[in-house]
Amino acid sequence: MFLDPDGKNLTYLIGSFLYVPFFTLYYSNLIPQFRKVLYALGGGSILAMVYFIYESPHIFPVEVGVIISLTYATFALIWFSYHLKNMEKVFIAQMQGFWVSAAILFWGIIFLFRVTLMYYLQTHDPEFLLLLHQIFKVSILITYVFFLISVTRKQKPAV
Repeated sequence: MFLDPDGKNLTYLIGSFLYVPFFTLYYSNLIPQFRKVLYALGGGSILAMVYFIYESPHIFPVEVGVIISLTYATFALIWFSYHLKNMEKVFIAQMQGFWVSAAILFWGIIFLFRVTLMYYLQTHDPEFLLLLHQIFKVSILITYVFFLISVTRKQKPAV
C-alpha cells in the first residue's frame, strides 16, 4: 500500500539526494568550525545511499531511510552540542538553527521508526503500518511548524 503505488518512494528517493546536500551546506554555513566533518558526513551519506540503492531490490531501501535519519540527527546534534558548549548572548530558542535542528531531529526519529518497520509491517501487520503512516503525517505537520518558527527567527545581518 505504501511501498510505491503512486511513486511516493521515488519521491522520497529523489528528495533524499536533494535534502542531504542542502542540510550539509546549511549546517556548514552555520558552524564553519565543523565544515570538514559536515561535508564528510554528507558526502559519505550520499555515497552509502547510492550503494544501497544499487544493491537493493526495493525502490526505496530501508538502509537509505536509516542513513537519512541518522544523518539528519547527527547534523542536529552537532549544532546543539556546539551551541550548548559555546553559549551566546542570544537565547537558544531565538536562533533559527535551533528550530531547524529540532525539526530535523524530530522528523528523523519518527522517520527512522517508520522506515525500519515498513516492509515487515506491510506483510505482517498492515493496520499498524497504517497507524504509523498517520503518526508520520502528524510529525510532518509538526516539523513544518518548527520550520515556520525558524523562518521567523532569521537573524538580521550586522550593519
